[in-house]
Amino acid sequence: MRANITSAAEAVARIPDGATVAVSGSGGGLLEADAVLAALQTRFVETGHPRGLTLVHALGIGDGKETGLLRLAHEGLLKRVIGGHWSWGPPLQKMARDELIEAYSFPAGVIVALFREIGAGRPGVITHIGLGTFADPRHGGGKCNARATEDLVETIELDGKTWLRYKPFNIDVGIVRGSMVDPFGNITLMHEPADLDAYAVAMGAHNSGGRVIAQVRGQHDTQFVPARLARIPGILVNDVVIAPDQRQCRASEYDPSISGETLPFGDAGEPEMPTGIRRIVAQRAAREMTEGAAVNFGYGIPG
Repeated sequence: MRANITSAAEAVARIPDGATVAVSGSGGGLLEADAVLAALQTRFVETGHPRGLTLVHALGIGDGKETGLLRLAHEGLLKRVIGGHWSWGPPLQKMARDELIEAYSFPAGVIVALFREIGAGRPGVITHIGLGTFADPRHGGGKCNARATEDLVETIELDGKTWLRYKPFNIDVGIVRGSMVDPFGNITLMHEPADLDAYAVAMGAHNSGGRVIAQVRGQHDTQFVPARLARIPGILVNDVVIAPDQRQCRASEYDPSISGETLPFGDAGEPEMPTGIRRIVAQRAAREMTEGAAVNFGYGIPG
């Protein structure tokens, strides 16, 4: 099957009212399909459609000002937002506070796992993650405002233990981003900082009977790419949008050391140290590090 190269406007024109849209990516511009999201914003502003979308994202996508999911912060465009990270979208936060959308927040890793489980046709995510927290239905079930009333997570008993089951749902549209596409629609991510949840979103949408829109920077000039480089197989992708101005991330148009294609060389100098409470937290964390230790670097301190 040949790749269906189309414009962003044509791709988003196929998104119906009431669709559930899963978006891959992360803050800082990582795997941000901003050309597609901008086209969706333009379509709604000009036509009033699509309306009543359910938006699902794991990691927060945008620059905190105008890009990414912030483009979708229009009354009527969204009915519900399920997110693992809301810090990058102040306008979406305001819509939640003003009761303009149904707002839910689940652990980011749970949402990524849920995309994968939906793609596999399994009965959601059964996990201990979230027990005793705001995601636990006994403590709100991830509901962030009064308008959010549907129970999307439940407690179950297995082997004498209590677990949370995050319920699956159909994904009508998956929006993902990669680096390049070959003639058969296979998407590579060789120039991206990370793969993140792109494959999980594509698989979840495809196996729900939905559509997958993939944004890339360009086309491979070879007949096909090696199978190991095809992070999103072309059989999962319905529409490919080529965005030549696509940036690798917010900090760089393209830096091969960020994607691991080369090693950084030279002396980067002393890093800029935080001040105030952030410096105290960093110093305390540094005291936990020992030679040879495995370190899990997370997002950091939001805001």
